[in-house]
Amino acid sequence: MDILFLCLIFGLLGSSGADLNGNCELEEVTAGYWSTEYTNQKVNDDETKEFKRFKATNVEGVKISTVNNYKYFSVQLEDNAVIISPSAEFKNIEINENSNRQFKIIASLIFSCTNGSGVLAFYQPINDLNTYTPEFQQSSYSYRLPMPLPANFDMSCLFDVPIVVCDQDITNTQVTFAITPSEDFSIIWQGATDTSNKCHRAVVKTAKPLSLTELKDYVLSATDIGTPTKRSEAQLRIEVNQEQSIPKNPQFKLAYYTARYIDEKDTHSVTFDTDITLNLNDYVTTYSLEGEHKQHFDLQSTSNGVAVTLKTNLPDEVLNENAIVLLTLEAKIDKAEDTGRTVLVVYLPKKVTTTPAPTTCPETVTPTECPVCTTEPSVSTTIAVCPTCKPCSTECPPCSTTENPECPTCAPCTACPTTERPAVSSTTSTDPESSSTERPATSSPRPPSPATTYRTSTESLVTSEWSTSPDPECPIITCEPCTTCPTTERPAVSSTTSTDPESSSTERP
Repeated sequence: MDILFLCLIFGLLGSSGADLNGNCELEEVTAGYWSTEYTNQKVNDDETKEFKRFKATNVEGVKISTVNNYKYFSVQLEDNAVIISPSAEFKNIEINENSNRQFKIIASLIFSCTNGSGVLAFYQPINDLNTYTPEFQQSSYSYRLPMPLPANFDMSCLFDVPIVVCDQDITNTQVTFAITPSEDFSIIWQGATDTSNKCHRAVVKTAKPLSLTELKDYVLSATDIGTPTKRSEAQLRIEVNQEQSIPKNPQFKLAYYTARYIDEKDTHSVTFDTDITLNLNDYVTTYSLEGEHKQHFDLQSTSNGVAVTLKTNLPDEVLNENAIVLLTLEAKIDKAEDTGRTVLVVYLPKKVTTTPAPTTCPETVTPTECPVCTTEPSVSTTIAVCPTCKPCSTECPPCSTTENPECPTCAPCTACPTTERPAVSSTTSTDPESSSTERPATSSPRPPSPATTYRTSTESLVTSEWSTSPDPECPIITCEPCTTCPTTERPAVSSTTSTDPESSSTERP
């Protein structure tokens, strides 16, 4: 509620303390509304019918004060009813009024009552139907720019015409911008151009370090925030200002180009498999050749590169002794820091005979450590291929119980055993500190066991006891059958008694 409206109310009421509504009564309007304002339900921005109808009592007349948004209202008293409707100017309300997200219009209604007068502030909210499409002020924008440009560079200082979009909808206070393709530039909403909030400025920035070499077109779009949203487009064209640009280094599209040398006619020629072109073709470029036979070739600039032709035939010795001719092609651009280079590979019709590549040598066989047969000397021999060894026997030959030459024979009895026990002589160590006793030496064979079996001349078996009288016949000891293979008798081992007085070992006999 503005100051003029408040002044009007207090001016009409004066300072007498009279009722704010006189004695006028409107249905749904209580005393609190008369002292503040009455807010009606929201209506669409294209409404043509009445906003509100009040049943009235003690109302003799009503009119609209010429303050606030009076021109969009129409009010009349009819059959004890106060009718508030949109005026003819209401259809232009979105164009006339500043945009506001919470937009509503106000009418100051002045009542004549049967007993006094009253004033009511009537607020009417508006439902924005998003009637208008955001429109660019120009259908296309074209700018001529120097190159290169750094990343995140604000293009506003280079654009002589700003990019602006206007939307007349009363609650659309912002738009969203976009650019396609988006790899070179970004575009954002900067804000409204004035207090009406209807026109919006876009800011274009480089998305990366940019060095365009030729004209390039883009599509700009603007989308409002209404429901449903609406969108419009415009064209953006960027041209390169060659005079103010710093050229990039020239670069051939291929690292090398191949060609065929044709000598079928008296005048030879070369035919390249691919056109020789540059990635940069908007600058004045100077081409040159380097190589042993460069004097036989000629260069001619084209719209986007260079054509290489044969000026004179190559000498016969070159054709006969070489398979290819290599040349280096250079491209130079004024003010550029470096030179572009590529290789020309010209295949000649005659090829040089080449020596076949050597075959791969077989791998050396690693010597194998062969086992040594037990029948051979125990010496490890390393040879390339191991001989086949005969299997070594791990079993003894079978023994026979009859006439086996390997079985021992019983020694003949040369003397009969006597009943007398052989004398035993023992020798005691003279070492006072030694506790070991030397084993006694036996002078005669040990007597047989009392249960020894003898064979007599009559082939009868008897069991004899030890006797004190000599036996007239010499008994023959019966040999058991040979069941195991004989083994080589272990040689006798002589040991020497230690002379160490502290030693307690006993010398073996």
